[in-house]
Amino acid sequence: GLAVSPDEHDFGEVWIGCSESVDLVLANTGTAAATVDEVSFSVGSSDIVMVMPSDEGALPWTMDPGATATFRVTYTPADEVQDIAYLQIGGAEDLLVVLSGQGALYADYTETWEVDGATTAFSLTETPVTSTLDVRVDGVQTTAWSYDSASNQVRLTSAPGAGATVEISYAIPGPC
Repeated sequence: GLAVSPDEHDFGEVWIGCSESVDLVLANTGTAAATVDEVSFSVGSSDIVMVMPSDEGALPWTMDPGATATFRVTYTPADEVQDIAYLQIGGAEDLLVVLSGQGALYADYTETWEVDGATTAFSLTETPVTSTLDVRVDGVQTTAWSYDSASNQVRLTSAPGAGATVEISYAIPGPC
């Protein structure tokens, strides 16, 4: 019959912006050929991705006794939420693999500027994980900004008033 190993995998905490991978090996451990009719991969987010075995061709697959097929699953968290995915393999028997992981922040930074009223571009000390950028003007969160990765700057859509305080908080990627 068919078996998959490991039949579950927890990536644990992975720094946001870094990747961890695991190979899931599907094997025919029986004495007769086995058929794989269906392979589905469902995820709660795009942080977990799977690559189908390249040498198996289109479904259905017939696997001789002792044959294996490897699925590569990679987890690259973009935020601090728990991520989960399911690999289902259908054939003579149905197999289910549960994969999970937790994104973790490596380090938080907060930078503050007192502005003269004309400033709209703010150079960051470190390169941020862009999904973690939080921009506040006088303590109030704003969405009227963009991030320019080439210059590592946050740019406000319009200049805050003279004497305003701009605070930008963000996380940096972990040492992948």
